[in-house]
Amino acid sequence: MIELIEWEDTTHSDEPWMCTEDAEDLMPAIMITVGKVVVERDGSVVIAGSWGDGGELGDVNCIPLTAIKNRRTLEY
Repeated sequence: MIELIEWEDTTHSDEPWMCTEDAEDLMPAIMITVGKVVVERDGSVVIAGSWGDGGELGDVNCIPLTAIKNRRTLEY
């Protein structure tokens, strides 16, 4: 099954030190991943952005279900 998953990821600053106001402005990043669902289990979904006809997988992510904001199945 091919899905588009919109999910929330952690973010950070590249600066080693920052003022409180800048820290308060940090927000989670909204990510979009499109790929083949490898497995869905309690608490997470594993999705591969690339796959071969021999079972090879590439660009594999394990996304916590609690981080998912939206998901939909795509026609393939």
